[in-house]
Amino acid sequence: MCGVTPEIRELIVKARRNGKQVADIAEMFNVCRKTVWKWAKRAHHPGGINYKDRSRKPHRIHRKITPNVEDAILVLRESFNWGTQRIMVALLSPPPYIRYLLETVIGEEWKTVT
Repeated sequence: MCGVTPEIRELIVKARRNGKQVADIAEMFNVCRKTVWKWAKRAHHPGGINYKDRSRKPHRIHRKITPNVEDAILVLRESFNWGTQRIMVALLSPPPYIRYLLETVIGEEWKTVT
């Protein structure tokens, strides 16, 4: 869509409102028919048409791990040079020496990851 400017999008919508065929509009502006349908559909919705590109940024970013778990992963990776699988097993049921290491570095009691 980088080649279609907001001005061209507006012309596409005007041409469609004037009754031109989608295939003719697509050929006229050198875009695909899907693009013509997309902008015609957006123009049909109430609330004013905006011909600018919409943001692709997600509405929410879900954090999958807590900062404590992230710190624990970094400690285990740097201390023992472990990989992902071994760190996961160690965090699910840590042996006493790992629990002690995590509690001293993080500074609070370690709760197992569920």
